[in-house]
Amino acid sequence: MQPLYQAVLMSWSIPPAASFALALTALLYLRGWFLLRRAGLPFLPLWRAVSFILGLLSLWSALASPLDTFSGFVLTAHMVQHMILMMVAPPLILLGAPLIPLVRGLPIFAAREFAGPFLNWPPANRVGNALTNPVVAMLLMGATMFRLAHAQTLRASAGVGLVA
Repeated sequence: MQPLYQAVLMSWSIPPAASFALALTALLYLRGWFLLRRAGLPFLPLWRAVSFILGLLSLWSALASPLDTFSGFVLTAHMVQHMILMMVAPPLILLGAPLIPLVRGLPIFAAREFAGPFLNWPPANRVGNALTNPVVAMLLMGATMFRLAHAQTLRASAGVGLVA
């Protein structure tokens, strides 16, 4: 095997916490999706479940694949990782319409005692509606990208120590 291919295959950095969280999310979603389908609710077709799982897999691949390992050394890998995290995973996850299947996939006590009251709480509804407004979401994404991409450069040019 060529050294380049060997390096790529050996550079998978699988983060245990993120892998566990994404696998648990996928299991909860699929459990809720199966329960809703079994109940005869037609608003969650198969393509929504496939979209959600593909979104989670793309998120995991950006965090665990050699892209993550090489992102500190190769700008192209870093930018591809950003594109996956910002332009591939979120739309796929949102196309899966995750709220109802995730809540339905929770154990009954968790859905009734925690998720249900929180999701029906008026301040949570207002905050959720505000954050999911497309204009607010775009402004927040722009502010976050400015903070992450340019704030360290501005601090470095001002002679202040770099802070993450």
